[in-house]
Amino acid sequence: KKIYLIIIIISIFSSTYSQGWNNTITTTITPSSFQSADNFANKDGIHVLTIGNLNDNPTNNVRYNLLNSSGTIVRSYTFESGGSFPCITGDNNNVYAAYWKNQTIKTWKSTDAGSTWSDGAIDNITVLDQYCSSVDVTTDSRGIHIVYATRNSTSGPYETYYSKNNGFNISWTNYKNVTDYVANEVGGFPTVTTSANKVHVSYNNGVSVGDAKTRDYNITSESWETPQIVYASLSMGEKIIADGNYLHLFYYKPSESINNILHVRIIYHTKRLLNGTTWDTPIGLSGDSSPDNKIELSITVDGKLHVIYTSVNLFYRNYNGTSWSSEQIIASSGLLKPYSMCKAGNDLYCLWKEIGINDFVKYRQYNVAPSTPTSLSVNSSGFINLNWPANPEPDIQYYEVWRKINTGPFNLLT
Repeated sequence: KKIYLIIIIISIFSSTYSQGWNNTITTTITPSSFQSADNFANKDGIHVLTIGNLNDNPTNNVRYNLLNSSGTIVRSYTFESGGSFPCITGDNNNVYAAYWKNQTIKTWKSTDAGSTWSDGAIDNITVLDQYCSSVDVTTDSRGIHIVYATRNSTSGPYETYYSKNNGFNISWTNYKNVTDYVANEVGGFPTVTTSANKVHVSYNNGVSVGDAKTRDYNITSESWETPQIVYASLSMGEKIIADGNYLHLFYYKPSESINNILHVRIIYHTKRLLNGTTWDTPIGLSGDSSPDNKIELSITVDGKLHVIYTSVNLFYRNYNGTSWSSEQIIASSGLLKPYSMCKAGNDLYCLWKEIGINDFVKYRQYNVAPSTPTSLSVNSSGFINLNWPANPEPDIQYYEVWRKINTGPFNLLT
């Protein structure tokens, strides 16, 4: 006689769960340490990297805070004084912090949820140029991908550069001047994303405003492809992100009249197939956006594309692959700068500070159903052993495993 034992994971319990945006929480991160910021979330919490000023001001600290999903600081760490363009990223086990200081891209690594940091695990990138317009970093299964733009004078053109580190070796590899395609190709304000077989870089072809362009590195052929012009007229900053099928680009278009109303800056979205060259007709998302030209993007496990941006208020919209949701205000207390957003699973985590108001940094979570556990393995050697990696959402409290014998009811396995 055979007895069939079925064991299935069917329940994940979150500390807080309500479909949509939770209430705004005031953190204890001080305003002086939040003049420029980035955040990244995994199973350990929301990792926040802040710099006290956008310029290389030696009196301002580069500071790390780990928040739990309730917005409470778990731990803090100060790297050093001075710096610009903070970036923080990682995977479910490692966290990487990068920023610009004194002609150097500095990179730190933590393997214990920010308890300790090493500035020697990954080499710093030293450049000859004195000025930097931005730094952007992302990670995938191949390692850390970084882009930055520098120039050697206050009026010369920026060049955009790319490098990769596998996350375990000290040295950076695959160094490339992305803007070397033609003699007069220049770029600035780059962003980077990756897909299955490509690295995608966007940049602004001009000193301050210019063409919105992208260029891809084909990992299979180990070659850089021809740059693509996405918008050939005075773009004011871009942001790029890839999902499983498409490459999405957001850019600013200045001074456009819509329904006889002059809008100062319009945010547009367009996309193309990952291996394509034809971009869709751009769709305008918002008018009169904030002059800081900041767009924050995330793609959640369920495939939705999420964006936040400012126009006095802080706005949120999402894209399900065919249509955009309506514009939703998630903060409305005046001009908001800076702000940052990241995702873990299907949840979003957003932070911001109000300009000119001496108040602590605000935090808000977009909370939806947890993502399904992945990579489940079952081993049987006298007993059944289930293994799976922890979900990336930091508000997961515990899992329940249920079993069913023959045709009987499911029972909680304890």
